[in-house]
Amino acid sequence: MYFATAVSGFGHEVLRGRPFGGCAVFWPRSIDASVEVINTQSNRMCVIRIFNDLSSLLFVNVYMPCESSEIAYDEFCNVLALVKSIVDLQGGS
Repeated sequence: MYFATAVSGFGHEVLRGRPFGGCAVFWPRSIDASVEVINTQSNRMCVIRIFNDLSSLLFVNVYMPCESSEIAYDEFCNVLALVKSIVDLQGGS
């Protein structure tokens, strides 16, 4: 059995075919640590922090833009900046 957190690359629209976007993180219910889901307000990223008395581990799953355009490049840079800010807020370096 597992717990999970996920985001969709789309809103509540109904789509046909195999659309792109979204990501998920699964972890076992039996894990011997606490798990905190970090809300990023992004439809491109899932983040969890697994921690116990001895250590803390941050998992970041990101769906990056893959088009080759200026708009995609800007989005790519924005997503990287968001990852950096999350790591900084969680005490990483």
